[in-house]
Amino acid sequence: SKMLGWGVGELIGKFMHTITHHSKPDGMPYPPEECPVFTSLEKGSVQRVDNEVFWRKDGTSFPVRYTSTPIVEQDKVVGAVVTFDDITERKRTELKYKTVLGTTMDGFWIADTEGRLLYVNDAACRLTGYSREELLAMRIQDIEDKETQAETAQHIRKITETGYDRFETRHRCKDGKIMDIEVSVNHVKIADGRFFAFLRDITERKKSEAQIRLQLQR
Repeated sequence: SKMLGWGVGELIGKFMHTITHHSKPDGMPYPPEECPVFTSLEKGSVQRVDNEVFWRKDGTSFPVRYTSTPIVEQDKVVGAVVTFDDITERKRTELKYKTVLGTTMDGFWIADTEGRLLYVNDAACRLTGYSREELLAMRIQDIEDKETQAETAQHIRKITETGYDRFETRHRCKDGKIMDIEVSVNHVKIADGRFFAFLRDITERKKSEAQIRLQLQR
């Protein structure tokens, strides 16, 4: 009630489209089985959405993170239990850091505990040759060249336990080129766990080191 600026009595009986940006083109509310808050939910599942917007009574809006659990009766979604948090300050912080990360020369990405890429900066796109859209549909395992998928999964578990790691590996670029990479990664216990990783191309450095070793052996 406080977040939305409506009295409790005013909210009771209102349609969801009163407070969300979702409504049909004709302005009419969605029936429960079609409302975007409820759709894409498997029966009994929980869906978290980071990029929702709720409207206040005064016409202003704010970003929320909500969890929606469907209510199923006779094999039909008839409603949902929805909890949500105002994430305005978090979004401001993200915007500030995205601005900084967008200008860094190092690649940067955020991944979840399954290795799915959730955010990448422009430098990461330039390093790998993939577009942002392509990378965000991929996992670390799709790019990793040195470790097997099982080894990468084990490495992820290790970093989750220790909280930090710095290591060298190899990544496959879109054009097939193999690139030597130095990775500095932190594990942060937010949501279900997030990995914040900086990536630096050390291909030339590795070539120089190999040449030096070869000369020393002569």
